[in-house]
Amino acid sequence: MKKLYFVILLSLSLHFAFSQELKVKSFVVAEKDHSARTNVRKDLNGNVCALVKVGLTVKGAKFEGYVVGDVKYESGEYWVYMAEGAKRLKVLNEEFTPLEVEFSNYEIDKLKRNTTYSLTLTKPEVAVLPTYEKYKGKPVIKELIKNMVFVKGGSFTMGTNGIKGVQLSPMEKPAHEVSVADYYIGRYEVSQKEWKEIMGYNNSFFFRQ
Repeated sequence: MKKLYFVILLSLSLHFAFSQELKVKSFVVAEKDHSARTNVRKDLNGNVCALVKVGLTVKGAKFEGYVVGDVKYESGEYWVYMAEGAKRLKVLNEEFTPLEVEFSNYEIDKLKRNTTYSLTLTKPEVAVLPTYEKYKGKPVIKELIKNMVFVKGGSFTMGTNGIKGVQLSPMEKPAHEVSVADYYIGRYEVSQKEWKEIMGYNNSFFFRQ
């Protein structure tokens, strides 16, 4: 019963569920940062690189694209040197689905040599669920449990690798497999009153006691 109750709360907070995706907060030219000039790196052809500083408080991230040499991580920031003319960067980490950043989506057509860029990524929020003991005696819980239905888990392809002639946002790419475990979900929509009784608050403008 306890496990089922936590699934109820999870279904009430679907915007937290299955949200293991990094998001791009910003990608800009760091005009006042001269790291690319003071810490020069060249590619195999002797050409000076651009430097993309990736703000991400997750260790173990890897990067694909026209990356030159080793990536340095320090204090929540990755230094990724890239060849001049690069147009995208793919971010990989075991905790999150792959994220491909298309520079043109942020008004940067391609990277320029001796230039430092700042790419800031954000992690998904994590829901903090109340304890079962706090709510197990409430009638609303018994009613919700009675109307739960079982959903078999499985895998599906989320996103796309591109559609000809269609401009896609970074959140829509790339296509990747997502697996979902078995779960229970309410047969009916959750009412404002039920939400408030379980979560302890309700910010809806239309909610009335």
